[in-house]
Amino acid sequence: MAQQLREGRLRRRQDALCLLRRDHERAQSLYEGFQTAGGDDRYFLASRILRLLEQHANIEEEVFYPVVLALASKRDQRRGEELVRRSMKDHEAVRKCILKVRDILEHDEGYQVQLDELMKLIGRHTEQEEKELFPIARNLLSDAELMEIGDDIRRMKPDDDTSLAA
Repeated sequence: MAQQLREGRLRRRQDALCLLRRDHERAQSLYEGFQTAGGDDRYFLASRILRLLEQHANIEEEVFYPVVLALASKRDQRRGEELVRRSMKDHEAVRKCILKVRDILEHDEGYQVQLDELMKLIGRHTEQEEKELFPIARNLLSDAELMEIGDDIRRMKPDDDTSLAA
Protein backbone atom coordinates (compact mmCIF):
# COMPACT_ATOMS: atom_id res chain seq x y z
CA MET A 1 0.00 0.00 0.00
CA ALA A 2 2.77 2.46 0.94
CA GLN A 3 4.55 1.56 -2.30
CA GLN A 4 1.41 2.41 -4.32
CA LEU A 5 1.03 5.77 -2.58
CA ARG A 6 4.69 6.61 -3.20
CA GLU A 7 4.40 5.63 -6.87
CA GLY A 8 1.23 7.70 -7.23
CA ARG A 9 2.99 10.76 -5.83
CA LEU A 10 5.93 10.27 -8.18
CA ARG A 11 3.65 9.99 -11.19
CA ARG A 12 1.88 13.20 -10.25
CA ARG A 13 5.14 15.05 -9.64
CA GLN A 14 5.34 18.19 -11.75
CA ASP A 15 7.90 20.93 -12.05
CA ALA A 16 7.42 24.39 -10.57
CA LEU A 17 6.37 26.03 -13.82
CA CYS A 18 3.63 23.46 -14.46
CA LEU A 19 2.28 23.91 -10.94
CA LEU A 20 2.30 27.71 -11.14
CA ARG A 21 0.66 27.64 -14.57
CA ARG A 22 -2.00 25.26 -13.19
CA ASP A 23 -2.80 27.80 -10.46
CA HIS A 24 -3.16 30.51 -13.11
CA GLU A 25 -5.58 28.31 -15.04
CA ARG A 26 -7.49 27.38 -11.89
CA ALA A 27 -7.97 31.04 -10.94
CA GLN A 28 -9.29 31.81 -14.42
CA SER A 29 -11.61 28.80 -14.32
CA LEU A 30 -13.01 29.82 -10.95
CA TYR A 31 -13.54 33.35 -12.25
CA GLU A 32 -15.41 32.05 -15.29
CA GLY A 33 -17.62 30.07 -12.92
CA PHE A 34 -18.14 33.19 -10.83
CA GLN A 35 -19.30 35.16 -13.88
CA THR A 36 -22.08 32.68 -14.65
CA ALA A 37 -23.06 31.79 -11.06
CA GLY A 38 -25.80 33.39 -9.05
CA GLY A 39 -26.60 34.09 -5.43
CA ASP A 40 -24.54 32.40 -2.74
CA ASP A 41 -22.48 30.54 -5.35
CA ARG A 42 -20.97 33.85 -6.47
CA TYR A 43 -19.92 34.69 -2.92
CA PHE A 44 -18.47 31.20 -2.45
CA LEU A 45 -16.51 31.34 -5.73
CA ALA A 46 -15.22 34.84 -5.00
CA SER A 47 -13.93 33.61 -1.63
CA ARG A 48 -12.24 30.62 -3.28
CA ILE A 49 -10.59 32.88 -5.87
CA LEU A 50 -9.19 35.11 -3.14
CA ARG A 51 -7.83 32.13 -1.17
CA LEU A 52 -6.20 30.67 -4.28
CA LEU A 53 -4.60 33.98 -5.26
CA GLU A 54 -3.27 34.56 -1.75
CA GLN A 55 -1.84 31.05 -1.57
CA HIS A 56 -0.32 31.35 -5.04
CA ALA A 57 1.27 34.73 -4.26
CA ASN A 58 2.78 33.36 -1.05
CA ILE A 59 4.27 30.41 -2.90
CA GLU A 60 5.78 32.57 -5.62
CA GLU A 61 7.18 35.07 -3.13
CA GLU A 62 8.60 32.50 -0.72
CA VAL A 63 9.80 29.76 -3.08
CA PHE A 64 9.91 30.69 -6.76
CA TYR A 65 10.93 34.35 -7.01
CA PRO A 66 13.89 34.18 -4.59
CA VAL A 67 15.49 31.29 -6.52
CA VAL A 68 14.99 32.89 -9.93
CA LEU A 69 16.18 36.29 -8.68
CA ALA A 70 19.31 34.80 -7.09
CA LEU A 71 20.24 32.86 -10.23
CA ALA A 72 19.45 35.78 -12.53
CA SER A 73 21.67 38.03 -10.40
CA LYS A 74 24.45 35.45 -10.22
CA ARG A 75 24.43 34.94 -13.99
CA ASP A 76 24.06 38.65 -14.77
CA GLN A 77 20.66 38.03 -16.37
CA ARG A 78 19.30 41.56 -15.97
CA ARG A 79 16.03 40.87 -17.78
CA GLY A 80 15.29 38.03 -15.37
CA GLU A 81 16.01 40.25 -12.38
CA GLU A 82 13.78 42.97 -13.81
CA LEU A 83 10.90 40.55 -14.45
CA VAL A 84 11.05 39.08 -10.94
CA ARG A 85 11.11 42.55 -9.39
CA ARG A 86 8.16 43.61 -11.57
CA SER A 87 6.27 40.47 -10.56
CA MET A 88 6.91 41.20 -6.88
CA LYS A 89 5.62 44.75 -7.42
CA ASP A 90 2.54 43.32 -9.15
CA HIS A 91 1.97 41.18 -6.08
CA GLU A 92 1.81 44.31 -3.91
CA ALA A 93 -0.97 45.65 -6.13
CA VAL A 94 -2.70 42.27 -6.16
CA ARG A 95 -2.64 42.05 -2.36
CA LYS A 96 -4.15 45.55 -2.03
CA CYS A 97 -6.87 44.62 -4.49
CA ILE A 98 -7.56 41.35 -2.65
CA LEU A 99 -8.00 43.31 0.59
CA LYS A 100 -10.48 45.66 -1.13
CA VAL A 101 -12.48 42.76 -2.54
CA ARG A 102 -12.44 40.92 0.80
CA ASP A 103 -13.63 44.04 2.65
CA ILE A 104 -16.43 44.69 0.16
CA LEU A 105 -17.33 41.00 0.10
CA GLU A 106 -17.97 41.09 3.84
CA HIS A 107 -20.05 44.28 3.83
CA ASP A 108 -21.61 44.83 0.42
CA GLU A 109 -23.01 43.08 -2.61
CA GLY A 110 -21.02 45.36 -4.97
CA TYR A 111 -17.87 43.24 -4.90
CA GLN A 112 -18.12 42.15 -8.54
CA VAL A 113 -16.56 45.36 -9.87
CA GLN A 114 -13.57 44.98 -7.56
CA LEU A 115 -13.22 41.28 -8.37
CA ASP A 116 -13.34 42.10 -12.10
CA GLU A 117 -10.54 44.65 -11.57
CA LEU A 118 -8.51 42.12 -9.61
CA MET A 119 -8.89 39.48 -12.30
CA LYS A 120 -7.81 41.95 -15.03
CA LEU A 121 -4.69 42.64 -12.99
CA ILE A 122 -4.16 38.90 -12.52
CA GLY A 123 -4.60 38.31 -16.26
CA ARG A 124 -1.88 40.83 -17.15
CA HIS A 125 0.39 39.47 -14.44
CA THR A 126 0.03 35.81 -15.43
CA GLU A 127 0.49 36.58 -19.12
CA GLN A 128 3.76 38.39 -18.37
CA GLU A 129 4.92 35.57 -16.12
CA GLU A 130 4.10 32.79 -18.55
CA LYS A 131 5.43 34.51 -21.68
CA GLU A 132 8.49 36.23 -20.26
CA LEU A 133 9.50 35.06 -16.78
CA PHE A 134 8.84 31.32 -17.09
CA PRO A 135 11.06 30.90 -20.19
CA ILE A 136 13.88 32.72 -18.39
CA ALA A 137 13.36 30.53 -15.32
CA ARG A 138 13.44 27.42 -17.53
CA ASN A 139 16.81 28.56 -18.94
CA LEU A 140 18.24 29.43 -15.52
CA LEU A 141 17.11 26.28 -13.70
CA SER A 142 17.79 22.66 -14.53
CA ASP A 143 14.91 20.20 -14.83
CA ALA A 144 15.94 18.72 -11.48
CA GLU A 145 15.90 22.16 -9.83
CA LEU A 146 12.46 22.89 -11.26
CA MET A 147 11.23 19.56 -9.89
CA GLU A 148 12.69 20.35 -6.46
CA ILE A 149 10.95 23.74 -6.45
CA GLY A 150 7.78 21.94 -7.55
CA ASP A 151 8.15 19.65 -4.53
CA ASP A 152 8.53 22.72 -2.29
CA ILE A 153 5.40 24.23 -3.83
CA ARG A 154 3.40 21.06 -3.21
CA ARG A 155 4.54 21.03 0.42
CA MET A 156 3.22 24.58 0.86
CA LYS A 157 -0.22 23.69 -0.44
CA PRO A 158 -2.88 22.19 1.80
CA ASP A 159 -3.26 18.41 1.57
CA ASP A 160 -6.75 18.91 0.21
CA ASP A 161 -5.95 21.17 -2.73
CA THR A 162 -9.37 20.32 -4.17
CA SER A 163 -10.92 22.90 -1.86
CA LEU A 164 -9.58 25.49 -4.28
CA ALA A 165 -10.27 23.59 -7.50
CA ALA A 166 -13.09 24.38 -9.86
